[in-house]
Amino acid sequence: MATPELRRVRRQEALDAAELLGVTSDHLHFLDFPDGQLSGSHAAAVSNVCELLGRLQPDEVFVPYRADGTADHEATYRVVAESIHHLGLEPRIYEYPVWLWNQWPWVPLKLELKRDTARTLWRTLRSGLGLRVFEGFETAVFVGDVLPKKRQALDQHRSQMTQLLPEVGWPILSDVSDGEFLKCFFQDFEIFRCTNPPVTVRKAESLKR
Repeated sequence: MATPELRRVRRQEALDAAELLGVTSDHLHFLDFPDGQLSGSHAAAVSNVCELLGRLQPDEVFVPYRADGTADHEATYRVVAESIHHLGLEPRIYEYPVWLWNQWPWVPLKLELKRDTARTLWRTLRSGLGLRVFEGFETAVFVGDVLPKKRQALDQHRSQMTQLLPEVGWPILSDVSDGEFLKCFFQDFEIFRCTNPPVTVRKAESLKR
């Protein structure tokens, strides 16, 4: 699937998932930066987010965890942290883990020569063999009664949940860590690392090094 077509598909999947959760399209804003390249568009992204946050003046902001283990997620945190600092806002920041789950002890550590295994091993070592992985995640919200709705929303992301192109071995989330990674998203509690105010730009930028 060509990049423009994949972008169109992913956008529609996000719209479908949001609609299922009761969020209308006029409450969604897509920045449209190339996948995997957000850090290279940092200044432009900050400008966009500043405009959005300046208009909304939110009391709460949800962002991927600052050390989630993927470039775009960590760049997203830096962009939002710098934007909030630049605007002088003081919302409550909720950082949520995504790919952070894909490491031991939440998924098996298999020493095989695969890219996914190498990434899992790196995240495990980075977190002190799992001992520091959720340090600072002190907020938990019970979601056990809405897990069916969460699964329905996740299923809207068909390009990540199903084999759209089986003839080319389309990678999906259930393939990651033999399905153990996906199971992490259907626990009874969502956990967050909360800060208020967020880290300063200087500290956020230091996370890149």
